[in-house]
Amino acid sequence: MEAVCTFYVALYFQNRKEETHSPSEIDSAFYGFKGAHDVAGVPSPIDDPIVEVVRSASRRVLGTRALSRK
Repeated sequence: MEAVCTFYVALYFQNRKEETHSPSEIDSAFYGFKGAHDVAGVPSPIDDPIVEVVRSASRRVLGTRALSRK
């Protein structure tokens, strides 16, 4: 059951990457999942290596926005 949950969380991060194009949105989702599971006292799917790989890859692909300097 836990593997299925991990799969859906990884898909959610992928979806956030494609819809928002924002690394901060990835971080918001990550900390939202982590906080909710910590409060509930249940194991978090965020701790799974697959989710961490998807999160870090999404952040790497999105990068940070370059500043427009005049």
